Amino acid sequence: MPVVALELPSYQRKENWGASETFYQMVRALAGPRAPARGTPRPARAPGARPRCNLLGPTALGFRHRDDLREIQGVLARLGVDVNVVAPLGATPHDLTRLGEADFNVTLYPEVGALAASWLTRTFGQPATRTVPIGVAATREFIAEVAGLAGIDPAQALADGGANATWYSRSVDSTYLTGKRVFVFGDATHAIAAARVAARELGFTVVGLGTYSREFARDVREAALQYGVEPLITDDYLEVEEKVAQLQPELVLGTQMERHIAKRLGVPCAVISAPVHVQDFPGALLAADGFRRRQRAVRHLGAPADDGPGRAPARHVPRRLRIPRGCSASHRAGGGPRPRARPELHRGRTADRAHRLGTGRRKRASQDPLLRSRQGTPEHRALRTRPRRPIDHHRDSV
Repeated sequence: MPVVALELPSYQRKENWGASETFYQMVRALAGPRAPARGTPRPARAPGARPRCNLLGPTALGFRHRDDLREIQGVLARLGVDVNVVAPLGATPHDLTRLGEADFNVTLYPEVGALAASWLTRTFGQPATRTVPIGVAATREFIAEVAGLAGIDPAQALADGGANATWYSRSVDSTYLTGKRVFVFGDATHAIAAARVAARELGFTVVGLGTYSREFARDVREAALQYGVEPLITDDYLEVEEKVAQLQPELVLGTQMERHIAKRLGVPCAVISAPVHVQDFPGALLAADGFRRRQRAVRHLGAPADDGPGRAPARHVPRRLRIPRGCSASHRAGGGPRPRARPELHRGRTADRAHRLGTGRRKRASQDPLLRSRQGTPEHRALRTRPRRPIDHHRDSV
């Protein structure tokens, strides 16, 4: 059994750095023995064989990493690229020994996978992607980059992207969010990508951008220059709160800590990065990567959507946000017919209220033979004749 020695300074570095260093040392220890001699050219792919890649960076506690994997694997399948190994999420020691068999690497999350991808490039001659596919434009750039590394034509994948952004662009609701001031903070990958989507695809005005990932401070500073804002590189939530209070944005995109800060300041907030609460690990598939990110960012803000021309598929939208069939996208502003009442939704409430008042209980007692047989017992008569406590409405309301 191989033993990998790790030297991780406790309380001196962040969790992402520890995960990156651990993953790098494991890849080096397990895949290193199969590395070719230095200077050996990489053999060409066999004729007719499909290109293969490794997906590096996803973790179990990452923000929507499980959902991103499914989305990106679908994009790669449409391109005709097979996935060799996904690591570190779900990878075994044997899987790490097979990393050198791929033609190139896809670095989905540089905070965890960039160091290992750099070592694989130097040791096995495997090129690695640099584009993180979050947002429509970034996903198109990612597809073109992967196609260039694999030596294939990306036209088919770009044509069949399946983006759901057009329904939002054609709706009246898109004008409600144009020009809104947004503050973005999180890990470097999601903060940079969220700022790009907010500014270029949703029409927001980015008034603040920051990260707690000091190892990627240079990338965040370069991104902040594009929006003319001062970058915030800190891991102190009090500094973040002071910055949000100073800028007074209309929306905050951040981590679970920024959600608490925004709640205290009375500003709406959507979580776009780890660390996150358990409620941000939903049972449904809500990917951040791929073409569908723009639709889900809008849904975070409460924009309606439903089946129909120019609208998002209903299976991806919570029931509380769906527009009833026959209503226009701007029915909240007065256009289109009003949704019909659904009396079946109130029957359960009426039955529940009757049960709490006692009418439903007496009905079931008359139908149940066991309860009907006990109605004549002294114990049951005492329960029926016992006076009820008078209801104090003031006490119950308090």
